[in-house]
Amino acid sequence: MQFDSGEEIVLDDGYYGYRKKLTLTNKRLIIRKGKGVFSVTWELESEILLKDIEEAYIDADMNVFSCSNHAMLKMKNGESLELSLELSSDATLGALGAADIDTDMILRRKGLFNKWVFAINNQLQKL
Repeated sequence: MQFDSGEEIVLDDGYYGYRKKLTLTNKRLIIRKGKGVFSVTWELESEILLKDIEEAYIDADMNVFSCSNHAMLKMKNGESLELSLELSSDATLGALGAADIDTDMILRRKGLFNKWVFAINNQLQKL
């Protein structure tokens, strides 16, 4: 992965769907996709410049059938993008020992979303 001069990793290895990872630097969000079967290499799939983001936030979906949260980006062009963050397999397996698996999974996902939203907004304030 190529970095610009002065660019530093802030948060890394966010699971972002099947064989995808999210990295936050002080200048951009980088989405990488794993290629290969036995030896996986991570290639740049896309990137979002932080200067194009107005804010990151958590959107609560409170309909009759679900009560879930989504990490979202409000872009300066007026669009909203969902950050499709997922729990790592270790975090998911850790929830299996919980007395209330559903509640534990919701709390783990909320913590994951909060961590990324806070980190993104913290970098936006520094721009």
